[in-house]
Amino acid sequence: DEPRAHRIEAGADFFLMPSRFEPCGLNQMYSLRYGTLPIVRATGGLVDTVQQYDERTGEGTGFRFADLTPDALANTVGWAVSTWYDRPAHVDAMRRRAMAQDFSWESAAAEYERAAADPGRAGPARQGREQRAGDDCADQPEQHFMPMPQHRPEQPLEADEPEIGAHVTQGQQRGIQRA
Repeated sequence: DEPRAHRIEAGADFFLMPSRFEPCGLNQMYSLRYGTLPIVRATGGLVDTVQQYDERTGEGTGFRFADLTPDALANTVGWAVSTWYDRPAHVDAMRRRAMAQDFSWESAAAEYERAAADPGRAGPARQGREQRAGDDCADQPEQHFMPMPQHRPEQPLEADEPEIGAHVTQGQQRGIQRA
């Protein structure tokens, strides 16, 4: 039921959303509002709503990855868990920043009015797809229809297909083992 789903999402440390395509998405906005840091594939509306974490500054509101591969997913989850253990002040700041975002219709309408008044001004959305500070994925092309893996869960992986987590760095592995 919906209230239980919201309580689960609000009580989590991270929310994983590895979408192949996502025109908008509400779940990452719920996560941000609850302070549950999203881990998302950089596509569609997820690029617009989740700012990439920057280890140097602590800026961002979540973790994004560009490639739709098991390695990219595992490495990003490992990075998030490692950050949770090794840089708790960054995680706390990201949560506060995420919860302070305004995705209301009033905010969207005000942004639309500003953009209409000054058409040359690029808004916060994907207009122009300009790269923001710490935004590793902004220059990646959107790939809405990526091919799905050919194996099904009940089929064994081929010898040349990596298992999820096969190439996680030592720091990320340390974070995963503690979790």
